[in-house]
Amino acid sequence: MKALKYSKKDLDNLKTEDLLPVDAFHKRGKAATLELTNFVQLKEGEKILDVGCGLGGSAQFLAALIAKTGC
Repeated sequence: MKALKYSKKDLDNLKTEDLLPVDAFHKRGKAATLELTNFVQLKEGEKILDVGCGLGGSAQFLAALIAKTGC
């Protein structure tokens, strides 16, 4: 939370992109998350469960992508 406050982010209106610098600590960061989203190939009505993954940045990124593209 301190990092977000220091970065002057609006804590009441955070976006997925705001969390990437403090959440994508897994190996290869955002590039790996993008590859994962291409690999998953979700179908309409399917759900995602993100367990034990920090702030859930990958799941948030995927949800934002689905909302934006409709797929």
